[in-house]
Amino acid sequence: MPDFLTTSLSGSQTNPPALIVWHIGTALILGLAVAGLYRWARRGETVQATFVTTLVLLAAVIATATQVIGDNVARASAWWGHCRWSGSARWSRTHRTRPL
Repeated sequence: MPDFLTTSLSGSQTNPPALIVWHIGTALILGLAVAGLYRWARRGETVQATFVTTLVLLAAVIATATQVIGDNVARASAWWGHCRWSGSARWSRTHRTRPL
């Protein structure tokens, strides 16, 4: 296995805060690029500003989640469980049966 894979998968390294800020900032810039591309592709139509904002923030949220989770499976499953059940009250009000 190549050295860069073994060091990135070892789990013993932690990212310094400056690198985390760099990753999230880069994600915001790339999210802006995606939002700009979307607006350019829809240049003759009306575009909702909330959707464009969502595109930018979604990139930052995904970058933050990957920085927090890292390669820890326990954190990933706990985060997924929280996301899955955090909307359970809304789900039970709007639907009669819950999905499996």
